[in-house]
Amino acid sequence: MRVADPFIAELEMEATITKRVLERVPEAHLAWRPHARSSSLGQLALHVASLPQQLTEFVAGDSLDFAAAGTRQRSTTSISNWPNTMATGRKTA
Repeated sequence: MRVADPFIAELEMEATITKRVLERVPEAHLAWRPHARSSSLGQLALHVASLPQQLTEFVAGDSLDFAAAGTRQRSTTSISNWPNTMATGRKTA
């Protein structure tokens, strides 16, 4: 058993729960903000959906460039692609 195996199993379990939660995010309310200075619901949901991919890139990479990470543009206009966003990170783990 590899050292990473328990972590991978936990991430798979968390991904199942996260996917279920993201499927319940109403597309009609993606622009809603709990506070004027907060991120929108769509931005927050997309952030959660992309965490597995970001974790994989972090673990697999030789270096970490925080400046480049903030330049990626992601669309929050549709939730139909969020499961694919999550799956991308899990496939490479």
